[in-house]
Amino acid sequence: MPFPFLKLPPEIRNNVYNLLLITSHPHRSLTPDIIGQVVRGAFEWNMCPDMGDSVSLLRTCKLVHQEASSILYGSNWFYFMERPSLGEEDEDEDNGGADIPICDHMFVYPWLRLIGAQNRMRLRNLRLHFTGETFFYCRGESNRFTSEVVTRTGGEYLVDALEFLGRGHALTMIEIVFSPLECTDTEFKKMFQHLFRRRSESRLIRQMESFSGLKQLIVGDLYQEEMESCPEAYASFLSVKMGMEGKQPAEEPQGSVAAKPSHGKSLAEKIKELIEERDRLERQALETNQKLRDEVGKLKAIEDTLSQAQNALSEAQKYKSIFGG
Repeated sequence: MPFPFLKLPPEIRNNVYNLLLITSHPHRSLTPDIIGQVVRGAFEWNMCPDMGDSVSLLRTCKLVHQEASSILYGSNWFYFMERPSLGEEDEDEDNGGADIPICDHMFVYPWLRLIGAQNRMRLRNLRLHFTGETFFYCRGESNRFTSEVVTRTGGEYLVDALEFLGRGHALTMIEIVFSPLECTDTEFKKMFQHLFRRRSESRLIRQMESFSGLKQLIVGDLYQEEMESCPEAYASFLSVKMGMEGKQPAEEPQGSVAAKPSHGKSLAEKIKELIEERDRLERQALETNQKLRDEVGKLKAIEDTLSQAQNALSEAQKYKSIFGG
């Protein structure tokens, strides 16, 4: 016999959705692919825990879909990074045949269209990860740093996505995380300063400057290293441009900048938690029923006593009328 899930109180159903749909990964973020699913991390770092089985809950019925979607899209960070989720590369023939990763950034715009307007308005937190390789430069035959290549290979996809989101969104926080990887601190600083000085030539930066409605913008380094580059200055500049000047920053979300490799809860662990929650609720229901039965017994005893008292009073009044008081 199927469990009557929809007969549970809304608060209990929300607890179930929270257990299934909010990632427990320290990054607390999900990385969708172009078809709107969550892809497995192919590297040692499990950047995107597998939630395919959990998300299938949304297919059960319209009511569950509506209730669960609010939690899935509103309570998670959605993470788009430079790492190729498909493990593919392309070539930019106009710039020395440089290898260009087919990165998750190019999936942001189609994914936003795929999830629909209602789910876009449920999004609250967006995390964008760049490395010096994808955001600042691309190595061609001449091995030179060219910001023009970057604008076309990495930034253009995000420009379209941010422009699309800017037409109507409910985002409260965007985090931009940089990791220099192959670059030295000096190279990273030079590239950042170069891009910052030429921001008027970058559609990505212009679009970021015009993006409004956020409560907090986080710009930082993935490894929280002591760097002499410009993320803090850039964050302050963008905050002013976005109308957030003078606002007190909210508490930084758990694992928002630096997190250790970890794995999210497995489906078996989630099922175990749900079974424990069900058993707890059953015990609570049994205890409540026993208390209710005890109270009903007390009430019945009171009613019996009251009935006996009424009968005694009736008999007394009858004898009083017979004997004339």
